[in-house]
This record gives sequence, C-alpha cells and structure tokens, in this order.
Amino acid sequence: MNLKSKLLLACKSIALSLLISGCAPSGFDPGSMVANKPTVQVSTGWSLDEHAPYLIHGDSILRLHSSEEEAFNAFPRPRGAYDFFEDPPLDGDSYVAKGWQSGAEGFGIVLVRNRVVLALQTFDNVDADTASQTLQLYEQAMTPTVPEVVPSELASYWFWETGQARLMVCQTTDSKHKNQLVVALGDADVMNALRMSRPAASQDIVEARAKLQSGKE
Repeated sequence: MNLKSKLLLACKSIALSLLISGCAPSGFDPGSMVANKPTVQVSTGWSLDEHAPYLIHGDSILRLHSSEEEAFNAFPRPRGAYDFFEDPPLDGDSYVAKGWQSGAEGFGIVLVRNRVVLALQTFDNVDADTASQTLQLYEQAMTPTVPEVVPSELASYWFWETGQARLMVCQTTDSKHKNQLVVALGDADVMNALRMSRPAASQDIVEARAKLQSGKE
C-alpha cells in the first residue's frame, strides 16, 4: 500500500483499522470508504499559538505552515525510500501533495502556496513498546494541552488542538498484535474535511462495527 493510499485511508481513518486487523471483507476496496475529494479553501495568513501542536522526528519538529524545504529537512527521506508526487486529496485551491515511502515508514505533506496545511507520518508493524513510547512522547511534548481520546477495540485516537492547529494520533492493532500508527498534523478545516476529527472518528467506529457485524452475518 503506497502512502497515497494511506493518506486516503486516514481521511476515513477507521477503514485503516479494518484493513490492518484483517477484518475487511473479501474484495474490500479502501477507496469505497473515502468520499469524493472535498473542496476546502484554506488561509495560511494566521499566526500559530505558542502551544500549537507539531510533529516530532528525532531532534527536529515540524509546525503547520512550514515550507516544503523545512518539512523535508525535519523528515528527510531515508536511504532506500522512494519519493512520490500524488494527486492531492482536496479541491478548492492550489494543493500539492508529495512525500516519501520506505518499507515500514512513510511521510507526506499537502502544501498550499508552499505552506504545509497537512502532514502525515505512518509507521507499519511497530511493536507495542514503540507505539507506547511515541504516544508518551507527544503527550509530554503537548503539555499542558490534554488530548481528547476516542478509544475502541478497533482503533484508538488522540487529538490535540490549539486554535486552528490539530494533531491526531491513531493506533490500530491487528489479530497478530502488530501495531500501526498514523500521526497527522493539519489545519482544522482540512482535517475536518478529511474526517480527521474526534466526531468523525467516533462515527467511523460505529460504522465499522456495523460493517463487521454485517460481514459476520
């Protein structure tokens, strides 16, 4: 699955857990759970609050409205990874989507006029300790902001939000106890349109449970 597919799946994020957990029905098409590209107009002219969330990569951080150069300086392509340049998941402005993908990790950004309005990092097959450490890292870094949590047996979500900036961490575990993490930072309007929000996560969990029950029957 390439990073574009993961970005689309994160837009309807519970679909990700269906695929990873092996619960998706035969012939399941990830794109079938993603609506047509939403139209969003985004402003990058506002200033970030001092407590606005950000992405962390080693000793580097990435904030909303960073440039493309700043994004890939913070998240440089590792050896063996490949670049991608994809059709953006949004309409309504001059959006550009690009990033890189390795065997177990991916990173992608959506830009408007060379300003990051969405950044997404994915980790495949991470062990439970690494998943827990990543979550603790963000919990400590985002203090004093307390996340809103949406837990379930299919996936768990953590949301930090200050002003218009939002950070989402989504963790799923499959039947073999393999974990996948999705960490997304974005403009709240963009993330709302792509269903990366607490209300959408709660709704998607309900829909996923119904689909799983229907599949069993």
